[in-house]
Amino acid sequence: MPYQSVSGIWNLLESSFVALYFGVSVVLKKIAISQYFTYVNAYSQFKNTILQFGDVYSKLYSNSMYARDYIEFLNSEESHTLNTSGETLDKINEIEFCHVTFRYPNCKSNALYNISFKISAGEKTAVIGKNGAGKTTIIKLLLRLYDPQSGEIFVNHKNIKQYNTESLRNAICVLFQDYAIYAFSIRDNISLGRKIEEKKIWDALEQMDLKEKINGFERSIDTPITSQLYPDGVELSGGESQKMAICRLYVSNASVLAMDEPTSSLDPRSEYLLYKRIMEEKRADSIFIVISHRLTLTYKMSKIIVIDNGHVAEQGTHEELMKNRSIYYEMYQLQANKYIDMQDSKE
Repeated sequence: MPYQSVSGIWNLLESSFVALYFGVSVVLKKIAISQYFTYVNAYSQFKNTILQFGDVYSKLYSNSMYARDYIEFLNSEESHTLNTSGETLDKINEIEFCHVTFRYPNCKSNALYNISFKISAGEKTAVIGKNGAGKTTIIKLLLRLYDPQSGEIFVNHKNIKQYNTESLRNAICVLFQDYAIYAFSIRDNISLGRKIEEKKIWDALEQMDLKEKINGFERSIDTPITSQLYPDGVELSGGESQKMAICRLYVSNASVLAMDEPTSSLDPRSEYLLYKRIMEEKRADSIFIVISHRLTLTYKMSKIIVIDNGHVAEQGTHEELMKNRSIYYEMYQLQANKYIDMQDSKE
């Protein structure tokens, strides 16, 4: 505000001086009245041109910083080479992390320290911990977006590097917390280019309590998700967008389904129903992984892995971890007491 005030006063004084100077010149008959208006207008246009040039230059400078980072990214070498000729992976029956340590590029501290755990088909596993504990990093390593500095990751008792990377990723369906909803139709947002039966899409929408609403749209599941590009498009709320993204997992045939903070935009009822339906899912040969710091229905999970500051602090069933009276016990008690306090305050 002080800077804007000073700048405004300076502009006023500057314009007044120019008008006064040429006005005096008219009075002294050094210039004609027509020349007065010509000179004042010319000065005004020249000043605006200089200001625009300065604005363009400042934008060029700021954009060049982004361009520099982009060029550095394009010229950077891959941290690891994708396996295009490895063994094709059709189904994942077991995942095992053995003493895995990982640090992100250009970071001084490790994101994961010597972690080890095993997940088998048919298990529903919750990976919990505080924000920034390293939970999401586990999924990124499983997808081979990065490779660990030490330790090994096994899939079906073989090192993950032995598999064709594309087939590995096709066997895993992940919903990250920074998911994207595109300006496509509802159908395309769920199928994402895959050939999915329409009935399967409707079943997924029903599971997410979206069927009735979308059925009411004039174009049904072919309705575009944006009103800015399409006159008959729709805008979804944050919770509805997250439900739409979760539908992608329901229609997937991947043997590993992973959700990273899947209920961050959902109301408590929708969150409860989502986890309840996950527990009732009949895919006995699939692996379900839920990453969260919220412990809704973790007591029904086959296994709970607690990540704390990049370490596997403890793992086991809900009953086993509650008996340990350690990190999981404290987190569970804190969240349970929070809901009790909220209920008491309402009463």
